[in-house]
Amino acid sequence: MKNMFKKFSIIFIALLIVLSTGCISHAENDSINDSTEKILDSIYQPDSIPPLPEGIIPSTAEDTFKTYENPLISAKNTSGKNFFEASANDVNINNSVTGDVYVLSGGTVTINTYISGNVFICARKVVIGKDTKIMSSLFNASQSIKIDGNILGNVYVVSQDFDLTEFSSLGLDLSLAAENIKVNGIISRDASITGADINISNSAQINGDLNYSTSKEITIPDNVVKGSTIYNKISTEEKQENNKNDIIYSCLSFVILAIVLFLIFKWLNNRVIYEHQNFTKNFVKYILFGFLGLLITPIICLIIALFGFTINIALLLFAIYFMIIMISSATLVIILSNLCANKFKDQFKINDTLKNVIFIAILGLVYKLVQLIPVFGGILTFVATLIGIGILIKCIIPEKQSKN
Repeated sequence: MKNMFKKFSIIFIALLIVLSTGCISHAENDSINDSTEKILDSIYQPDSIPPLPEGIIPSTAEDTFKTYENPLISAKNTSGKNFFEASANDVNINNSVTGDVYVLSGGTVTINTYISGNVFICARKVVIGKDTKIMSSLFNASQSIKIDGNILGNVYVVSQDFDLTEFSSLGLDLSLAAENIKVNGIISRDASITGADINISNSAQINGDLNYSTSKEITIPDNVVKGSTIYNKISTEEKQENNKNDIIYSCLSFVILAIVLFLIFKWLNNRVIYEHQNFTKNFVKYILFGFLGLLITPIICLIIALFGFTINIALLLFAIYFMIIMISSATLVIILSNLCANKFKDQFKINDTLKNVIFIAILGLVYKLVQLIPVFGGILTFVATLIGIGILIKCIIPEKQSKN
């Protein structure tokens, strides 16, 4: 989907910024809780509807807010202990959290509990279960997300697949960008939706305005949207043109990055400039260093962050780790361009630096175009990143001085 990766990156960077500050301020949470408390108080009718026993949830989305005892009274007085988790595996949150939740996962994140604060998730798959009550907002970037529970704040989602079930309810606004969208639950205020395939069922309820963008106008059942409905058409031709522009922009930015890195390495007389001389000999080392750097560094960052007073060091190390990943592919292109320039040094009677720049531009464009090939492009990107990380780590490690 258009700009999906950019939106995902924005949410990911925003999550890191939030982590660097520790947590969202309690004053901001109180303001969110105050607004949601007013919504609950306006709907909750204690004289006519008795509270449900503990652990029992409403059977339909329409009864969600009506049958809850107002939990914000106790949520305001919690100690504010936050939940942090970074893992390549699945993450299950079943115990209540009296603070904010921050999760980075390469697997499935499942939530089935009470959370008094905000929830920030970057994961492959997300499931918000029926027993879930999130008292503030949800910020999500994932491949797929299913919301089966209740969220009292705003919901911000970037995903490929989005499913808001008939048992779910959102207390404030929904801001969504996804490819496949199913809306069956309650949205108490406005909904802003962008997607390729949007399905809004009869069981859905949008109490505010609906603003949606797609290539073809959809049929919305009567009485689902209480406010106004605004449709913005996404032109297929415009999308194709934007995709072409994105490809051109991506190729040019990568080539410029590689050239600038080459000039910086050359100016600093960095070891990367000479690494092509032993590229074949050290290839296995590059793979080994790449795997170790890619897997171990986040674990080290997490361990350092657990000490609390060293969290700034952990964030600095993670920033360096992220920067190395960003320039790893360009570093490999520089090494390969040096190999080509050295091989054809007698065929071209031009300046060596200019010769390297020309080969960097050629190989950089070839690399970005091959990336567009399905499956193979993804494999190439991973391998190039892995080798590039290995090269950079090897060049950071000091060389042993030979004894005379």
